[in-house]
Amino acid sequence: MTRNPILLLPTLLTLGNLLCGVYATLLLAVHESAGLPWIAPCLILLGLLLDGVDGAAARRLGVASEFGARLDSLADLVTFGVAPALLVVRLSEPGRLAWVAAAWLACAAALRLARFSAAPDDRRRDFQGLPCPAAAALLAAAAIALAYAHPRLEADAYASLSAAIAAVAPAAAAGLGLLLVSPVPYAHPMARLASHGSQARLAVVAGISGALALFGGYAPLVISGLFIVSPLWLAAAPARRPLARPRRDA
Repeated sequence: MTRNPILLLPTLLTLGNLLCGVYATLLLAVHESAGLPWIAPCLILLGLLLDGVDGAAARRLGVASEFGARLDSLADLVTFGVAPALLVVRLSEPGRLAWVAAAWLACAAALRLARFSAAPDDRRRDFQGLPCPAAAALLAAAAIALAYAHPRLEADAYASLSAAIAAVAPAAAAGLGLLLVSPVPYAHPMARLASHGSQARLAVVAGISGALALFGGYAPLVISGLFIVSPLWLAAAPARRPLARPRRDA
């Protein structure tokens, strides 16, 4: 056993991510009221935050290991694969289509995580295919936006919005599953921020704060939606890159 308890922090963060996924799954599976348990999508987003810092903490403390990487993948499968699949079922109209879409999303997440785990470390600056946390974040953000809209819309308007999301959810899950297993390149946000220094991190914090101020509870949906379409920006980036002056990080 390690002598310094602080060295257990990365593992505890990963287990926290796993517990978020387990609790979200249980809430979605056993909640009996007609409404969606809003805490479940919030737990998925909390798991995303924990997943974003556990690896960085392991590297900072010098305890990064294959064990930690495998535990992280298992936690991600629950929080960003199983829990979002159940969320799709709860968001959709009851029927086989929702179950098929949810099953496909969970399988695609498992394939995506296996491919990422098998990839060499030098290929992990950018992702091949949509990252599982991003797909889960979009679905969780849609559920949060629906809950946020409930007290702010008239009954008829909210019913129309809820029906629209229920109709779109299976197709969205199917599309996200395809992006998960696709070769479409996505930027690795943490790696990009680390390479661009503190100014880039401050810009991201300012952007998120601005989105929250402008859109309130709709902000997670806006942010996750922008990331989903970010390959369009990446496709245009090579054309701009020769015009940029080379820089060196301090």
